[in-house]
Amino acid sequence: MTRLAKNHQNKGLAVLAVNLAGDSPETIRRFARKKKLSHTLLMDGRDVAKKYQIPGAPTTLWIDREGIVVDTEIGFHSGKSLDEKTQKLIQ
Repeated sequence: MTRLAKNHQNKGLAVLAVNLAGDSPETIRRFARKKKLSHTLLMDGRDVAKKYQIPGAPTTLWIDREGIVVDTEIGFHSGKSLDEKTQKLIQ
């Protein structure tokens, strides 16, 4: 996700990772350091999960500037497939 964010940030893409597990902030920070994540990580995603009806993790949502979900992927996917879908949606 960090790579996706870097690849498309100049096109206005914002990438957020949302913690749905209820982990402590320190656990999340350690995970982010270990995985070398530099995109935004939301500590408590319960409100986000409820608003966007996220069934579980991992779920990837593409949300437009008006807050409308324009596409969804449930489960693990390659960085390449997410990048390709993002590229299509940005155009």
